[in-house]
Amino acid sequence: MQGGLLGFPGAMVGASAAAIIWHDNMRLPDGSELFPLILAPSVLVGTVLLAAVTGVVAAAVPALRAARLDPVVAIRG
Repeated sequence: MQGGLLGFPGAMVGASAAAIIWHDNMRLPDGSELFPLILAPSVLVGTVLLAAVTGVVAAAVPALRAARLDPVVAIRG
């Protein structure tokens, strides 16, 4: 759950920041865009969902491993 809660807003901020930075900084000397970056809403939604799912999977794998571990063994090292 925490992986998704961190992955979702992180993806939203990252996608937004990347688009803003691209449009503000990637310019030719005459001020025109290097190439037009057209972001479809479906691409942004897909990116955010993919990052959220990746966050959930990345958090679930170690959590499941820790859940299978005997607490006494973990305490004793």
